[in-house]
Amino acid sequence: MVILSGQANPHLAQAVAEKIGATAGEVDIQKFKNGEKRIRIATPVRDERVVIIQSLSQPVDEHFVELLLLIDAAERAGAEETTVVMPWMGYSLQDKTFQDGMPMSARVIADSISHQHVHQVFLADLHNPSVAGFYSVPTRILNTFPLFASHIREHVGQDFVVVAPDFGGLKRAHSYAQQLNAPLAHIEKTRDLETGEVTIHSLTGADIQGKACIVIDDVVSTGSTVVEVAEALEKAGAKNSHFYVTHFLYVPESLEKLTNSPLSSIVITDSVSPSGGSPQSPKLTILSLADTITNELKKH
Repeated sequence: MVILSGQANPHLAQAVAEKIGATAGEVDIQKFKNGEKRIRIATPVRDERVVIIQSLSQPVDEHFVELLLLIDAAERAGAEETTVVMPWMGYSLQDKTFQDGMPMSARVIADSISHQHVHQVFLADLHNPSVAGFYSVPTRILNTFPLFASHIREHVGQDFVVVAPDFGGLKRAHSYAQQLNAPLAHIEKTRDLETGEVTIHSLTGADIQGKACIVIDDVVSTGSTVVEVAEALEKAGAKNSHFYVTHFLYVPESLEKLTNSPLSSIVITDSVSPSGGSPQSPKLTILSLADTITNELKKH
């Protein structure tokens, strides 16, 4: 097995290669003066199982093109089969046509990858799990529950309430509450499709007065919604709030915004690698997906 990566997740790919005992392949990526990418797989992959680990993080379109070129290069170099591991699927939030004249962007991404020489695809914690059905090759969603559950038990303890930050996250939060044997609360909110502004209406379900709150979510972009949820929980009498989010997109100033908010901590994964060095915040913890990916690759 040879593990390859574009420029999105080199450290995660290296960690997976070490854990699974595979070759960490060398990829030469350059850019022509006209902006086009030039990619070459320098490690022999003929008759090898190739795993390409690449998130569609910023710069999203560049990383997407890198992924498509890597898939084609692996096939032309004689790879026996190619598996794509996309920890963060950019465009996955655009899973429907919200207004007339708009594309279904998530399907476009899935079709583009499915029509390449790809054996299977692994994705992590989709906002809408049905997006996996857009792919026409076997597609599996990585389960991050064991990773987060272990951290919750060790650092939060037992007496807490699981909170769904919106209706879309209710099923995910309900699953966590059941498996952690914890009560469940639900925040009702709406989002303006034109402005993106979020309005919180009510908090229903379990009583959070004097309780630690575990908020389960799939992605944080600007951080504004997280801040509003943390403020709503504080106002409702929560003792503290801990956010567990698979994908943190490192939108400028989002981490500073969260650090200055009422939340007690935010735990994320390395599905997206930050540009410009390691992010610094006393409230931030980053857990690696390396073991999660390794375990799934061994099964399939």
